[in-house]
Amino acid sequence: MPCEASEAKDNWKRNSARGYSIGETTSKHVAVAMAGCLHHSSKCSLAMESPENSRLPLMRGGGALVWPTHSRMPSLINNSISAIHSRHRHRQSHSTVVGTQHRKCQSLEEHYQRKATKYWDDFYKRHQNKVSLSLSLCFSMKSTRSILFILFFCIVFFKDRHYLEKDWGHFFSDDSFSANGKVVLEVGCGAGNTIFPLVSAYPKLYVHACDISPYAVELVKSHMGFREDRINAFVFDVVDDSLSEKINPSSVDVVTLIFMLSAVSPKKMPLILQNIKSVLKPNGYVLLRDYAIGDFAQVKLQNRNQMIGDGFYVRGDGTCSFYFSEDFLSSLFLEAGFNTVDISVYSRQIENRSRHIIMDRRWIRGIFKKECITPNSALIPEAR
Repeated sequence: MPCEASEAKDNWKRNSARGYSIGETTSKHVAVAMAGCLHHSSKCSLAMESPENSRLPLMRGGGALVWPTHSRMPSLINNSISAIHSRHRHRQSHSTVVGTQHRKCQSLEEHYQRKATKYWDDFYKRHQNKVSLSLSLCFSMKSTRSILFILFFCIVFFKDRHYLEKDWGHFFSDDSFSANGKVVLEVGCGAGNTIFPLVSAYPKLYVHACDISPYAVELVKSHMGFREDRINAFVFDVVDDSLSEKINPSSVDVVTLIFMLSAVSPKKMPLILQNIKSVLKPNGYVLLRDYAIGDFAQVKLQNRNQMIGDGFYVRGDGTCSFYFSEDFLSSLFLEAGFNTVDISVYSRQIENRSRHIIMDRRWIRGIFKKECITPNSALIPEAR
């Protein structure tokens, strides 16, 4: 035993000379490992020397049962020290790895937001081409079932959103005592799925429609229901550009954000709200409908490890999506100077029979009112 201890001590000194700088806690672990190895080796050696163990059975494969010997002790101790030292280095570098991953997510988030115009332009071009191809196929097909299926696909993609009239019709209704109707700003108008049903339902309504995608704005202008005297469609980046340069300040009655705010990084959302606030009338409204946290699409993106920010994901086509909770959304608008009139999350199970899956879809909708601060209320914050 004294020889074994001195040999282990010599190995420890050699490892220290090689540059193993491990702390006091690590030294204790090494000492325990050394003592365990020495005790195990001594016990096994004594057992092998005893007469009753002189006829030990052979191991499977024809080899004799071999126990650790004193000559193998230095390698056992060296391995223990190396393993502990490796764990120690991992702990030291763990914070650096996490920081690198965080910076990588930030750079990805900035990249996809910087290229948003390109990705959304490609999105509308791709789906418009699918619709055009589908319609051309209808004329060459003889099967009524195939034609109906293709037409159904076209209707689903460019489906008009009539639920705005049902849920929020009174916000768009015309004033019977005025020659002019309400003024609406649709931010992220897309192909016009929201604005054309509204223009059709409310004859006096005037709509400003903007989108970051030039191709989407062209789709709006080429629509059969487009009229220049009732729709002002223009390409616009609501994050970087000022709406007051395109629209008169405090001239809009209602702003609609329909599946638009989720496409922007949560870091940029306050800038958008301040931008639309500049053109909204005192006591004007913002109507929002978007994706809610826990939606089936979010779960899929999470499982594919496509999160590039806190609750912010990138899809396969480069477009992005954020998923809102009621607390986050109400706090976001409150900090921007809006009061929450109504907010709710609603869900629906959609069955995909061909793929045998049930999708739990979740959406959030909210009504927010621009806070009108009078001179008296500005002097007395407690009264607000």
